[in-house]
Amino acid sequence: MKNFKFNSKIKICILISLSVVLMYFRLSVPFLPNFLKFDLSDIPIFFITIIFSPIWGVISLALKNLLVCFTMGSFTFGIGELANFLMGFFFIIPGAYFYKKFDGNKKYIFSLLSGMIGLTLAGVILNATVILPVYVKLLGVELSSFIGEGNTLLKFLIIYIVPYNIIKSMIVFFPTVAIIARLKK
Repeated sequence: MKNFKFNSKIKICILISLSVVLMYFRLSVPFLPNFLKFDLSDIPIFFITIIFSPIWGVISLALKNLLVCFTMGSFTFGIGELANFLMGFFFIIPGAYFYKKFDGNKKYIFSLLSGMIGLTLAGVILNATVILPVYVKLLGVELSSFIGEGNTLLKFLIIYIVPYNIIKSMIVFFPTVAIIARLKK
């Protein structure tokens, strides 16, 4: 039993390391604001959450963001990493819960939908109330520098944040589930 726990921790550490490396490969999407970038770093984290436990998923998510701050530095005073942690949390917890709760195709459908809804709602609420206001305050800029001239905050959230989080959910969910399905064979 002790050996299993040690092996599990080694696997988790390897997956966290992979997650940090994947964070280096961030992609900008032409139709999105520059600060919204896609990366694959949440795939190993979601994998940890499903295979090991939600607690290990949250710990791994926190460690990933701390390691990214220390290795890459933070151009956002840690706000981007905090946002990544919070958004990841609201994706992995509901997603893993429904993945474990159901069997068959239901687990895939409910896991994706709950993670997507969690991430999208968190993205809208946290960007409106915490993340963007903190960026504006710390960087000493106008909100319009983030949301664009002539945009309202609501319009920005609906046009950019909602689609970004829906796409990100699918980018994380489908590869993770494919890897898990392959490993279970």
